[in-house]
Amino acid sequence: SSSSSSSSRIDLVGVIAPSDLIFPERAIAGAPLTVSLAGAVQGSGQRQSGLSFNGVPVNQDEDGKAIYNVPEDATPGKSLKVTRPGEPEGLLGVVEVLQPLAASDQQEPPHIDSVTNPVHPGGMLVVSGHNFQGVWHENAVLIDGKKSTVLKACSPVQIKVLIPNDIEAGKHTITVNCRDCLSNEASFEAIAVEAKMEPRALRGRQISGKHPKKGQFESMLGLPRVD
Repeated sequence: SSSSSSSSRIDLVGVIAPSDLIFPERAIAGAPLTVSLAGAVQGSGQRQSGLSFNGVPVNQDEDGKAIYNVPEDATPGKSLKVTRPGEPEGLLGVVEVLQPLAASDQQEPPHIDSVTNPVHPGGMLVVSGHNFQGVWHENAVLIDGKKSTVLKACSPVQIKVLIPNDIEAGKHTITVNCRDCLSNEASFEAIAVEAKMEPRALRGRQISGKHPKKGQFESMLGLPRVD
């Protein structure tokens, strides 16, 4: 149902596995993009060997970020494949390449078209729009007028940031500042983590009898049975 689908989306927002590549789903031909790889530094302190964009190796910085300039003649569509250097089979992500609009000599202000909504504290917020910067440190994402986010990936048409763990539940405003040009204002709702604590398997279900049979709770929750 639509409600269960919505719950699933809420529960999964911002869940990042150690090997996850965080990248913009869309980029512009002839413009840079920034991606980052969670767990870029191994436990031994040795850095992993960077990333490869359609076979072109790119180094990562100390935070696991890599900046790649998409060629002007890049094939439109989902053509930009991100892998490990020397491991073309180990696909980490695919970026859709868009053709740029008519070029302008003047910098156009950034514009937010949409943001993911809702998101929980510490979760990933995806900002879609245009006229963003593809180099991560040329963007500043402001929540309620304050720079409190950690930018993980960006392109001229999409930005991904982590919102603060201590953000208050409720509605918040968001703007993007690119090279001192401020975007329009958008809004999103932060939801409390407690909102997803109820086991979904027990919603609307009843166990008959006063005392459940041994192992019945475990079975309903998909847990291993304890004898």
